[in-house]
Amino acid sequence: QGRALYLGQLHYLDQEIGKILEFLDTENLRDNTVIAFISDNGGSPANFANNDPLREGKFSLYEGGTRVPFLMSWPGQFAKEKVLNNLVSMLDIFPTLCSAAGVSYGFTDGIDLVPLLNGQNPNLRHKVLIWDMKAETAVVKGKWKLKTANDLRNAQRQLLDVEYGEFLYNLEEDPGEHRDLRYFFPEKFEELKSIHRKWKKIWRSRQRNHPKQKM
Repeated sequence: QGRALYLGQLHYLDQEIGKILEFLDTENLRDNTVIAFISDNGGSPANFANNDPLREGKFSLYEGGTRVPFLMSWPGQFAKEKVLNNLVSMLDIFPTLCSAAGVSYGFTDGIDLVPLLNGQNPNLRHKVLIWDMKAETAVVKGKWKLKTANDLRNAQRQLLDVEYGEFLYNLEEDPGEHRDLRYFFPEKFEELKSIHRKWKKIWRSRQRNHPKQKM
């Protein structure tokens, strides 16, 4: 009954979000309220989600598990009904909300998306995004993605078809991640591996200096 339970949850989520929007309209707060709506992962095979044309879903680092809809609304400042394909992250919500509220903030791996969403900087995006679940890792830079898997036990428990090894994909031409290009573009493959190694070194340094900080 997993699919029925999931759809039931979506039904009530939709109802409750509607109540919040109605309240903001009633109180004339809508134009000056920022709303961010995002999923933390793609649909799960366990409840029969279909993420086509993306590969796999929740609990994997294929695009079906990491590439999700991300909606932000601020009627008084952001363009309406505009679709952007810039590489952004859930990490960006915090600095964006702080910027919108005029609140200062310290170090963060996220970026302020206000200049992107209000049209001042249409090219704003992350140069690189990195995921590391130990069993799986991924590095995305532009159209290129390095994907690795060294332990398939969790993937099998989650009904996922994850390939073991290291792979290079061109997400513009192959968003479904079916054609491994590591032998055709060895320089790009090594570049993304180097980016991940440097990131791991920084991560370990942070852990030593801030042992309670989680990343």
